[in-house]
Amino acid sequence: MAREGKRHGPVGPGTEVQVLEQALNETARRLRQAYGAFDLVTDPDLVEAWIFEISAQRARYSYLLKQRKRLEQTADETAQGGAAAE
Repeated sequence: MAREGKRHGPVGPGTEVQVLEQALNETARRLRQAYGAFDLVTDPDLVEAWIFEISAQRARYSYLLKQRKRLEQTADETAQGGAAAE
């Protein structure tokens, strides 16, 4: 059974993995960008701002990895349950 995503319409298991992978890639890109900007600034306020940005992107990346792991575990359990029923 597919469920509705907030912005992506129906979300099935395969589609949800794709959305997570896109979010992980985008977050990794933003994290690289934040590290690059951090390396270029010297103003203490900007240094602090980029530290917060890096922290936020790392937290988001960690969250997305946990979501992907949860989704993979659910898919594995579903596959094992389907094999046991046959």
